[in-house]
Amino acid sequence: MNWSDIKGVVGKAAPLLGSLLGPAGTAAGGLIASALGVDESPEAVMQAIQQDPQAAVKMQQIEREHERELRRMKIEAETAQITQINETMRAELKADGWFKSGWRPMIGYVTSFSFAGLMAGLVYALFKEPGNASDIIAEASIVLTAMLTVLGVNITQRSGDKRASIGQNTPGILGSIAERIRKR
Repeated sequence: MNWSDIKGVVGKAAPLLGSLLGPAGTAAGGLIASALGVDESPEAVMQAIQQDPQAAVKMQQIEREHERELRRMKIEAETAQITQINETMRAELKADGWFKSGWRPMIGYVTSFSFAGLMAGLVYALFKEPGNASDIIAEASIVLTAMLTVLGVNITQRSGDKRASIGQNTPGILGSIAERIRKR
């Protein structure tokens, strides 16, 4: 058992304290264990919560007394998590390779081959079962719409990436509207 396992139980009585049992589990768990008079382990704290009818009141009291420190701990834990995510994203952006640079064009190729296969299947189905033509076309149009939407978004994003790589910053339609509103 770890501190995250008792997060929900503690969070019912003391939400801020419970939220810290994930990222800052040891420190918050130590506060809870100290208030309940048990060993500093998730098992001991869980057992005390189940056996002590005043456990919820004690946890609420801890939360009130240490609210400023608990909020600081939560902000620090969230900041550390965001920092780690940002470092990972930066490393991924710096990484080069055929997969990174080729996945968008690959979507175009896959869409083209799928489109050709779907069209061939559609023609075959229409000749084989002409009575079901409207159903076949309706089903095919749903698939085609989804495929071509993904391809369109990819093309738009790739164009934006290319503009950004050469230093052009175009805000897009919503950004342009917001810019014009600000100028008024």
